[in-house]
Amino acid sequence: MKLSENKKIIFSAIAVFAIFAVVCFAVVSDSEKNIVPPDKVPVEYMHVSSSINVSSPAELIGDADYVFVGFVDKLTGTSYKYPVTILDENGKEVEATRPYTNYYLSVIKNIKGNLTVGESIPVQKSGGISKDQKKFTLYEDDFLPEVGSTYIFYAYAQPDGSLLISGPNSTLAISNINTFGSEDTLENNDEFQEILKAYNNQKITDRERFISIYDVENMISKI
Repeated sequence: MKLSENKKIIFSAIAVFAIFAVVCFAVVSDSEKNIVPPDKVPVEYMHVSSSINVSSPAELIGDADYVFVGFVDKLTGTSYKYPVTILDENGKEVEATRPYTNYYLSVIKNIKGNLTVGESIPVQKSGGISKDQKKFTLYEDDFLPEVGSTYIFYAYAQPDGSLLISGPNSTLAISNINTFGSEDTLENNDEFQEILKAYNNQKITDRERFISIYDVENMISKI
């Protein structure tokens, strides 16, 4: 009798572990892609008043700290910041937060700044799925990059040395680039060439700036 009960206990434990493993696998699989596909929930676009012309690559480059071609290695989830209490449609107090989507990117080529190349580094992208999973929040003229694709990113170093990609047109899709590309591929890419021209004519803004902990010069100084 005791042996039979022990078998049941062991079988139950195995079943629970199997269910737990499936759930964990599902969570990891989602984090490798988009946590919730954008076509499953409505998208709320935020309008922002900017001191620069966000439609001008020369002004975007001049305002950013780093501009680079990067490959999206993985998505690791969403952070929620700046909580405030608001009233919902029923007059009930609820907490509202701003989503930031967390990625790991590999820099293929620097355009402005000197981030470490070929090493997967963490970045945050403004926007993402809401905490209640009911909507996506994005800036106008912006989108969330997809894992396994290559883009041109405009990034801002934060006071703690982390990197934030934020605002309209802060991510530019580029065509005909293979995984991790090549110098020849980039040199023949129209979007890349346009950004290089804009870099040579950038309009640098006067604002407080910081250096990323993933900047080569910063990393060398710590050796």
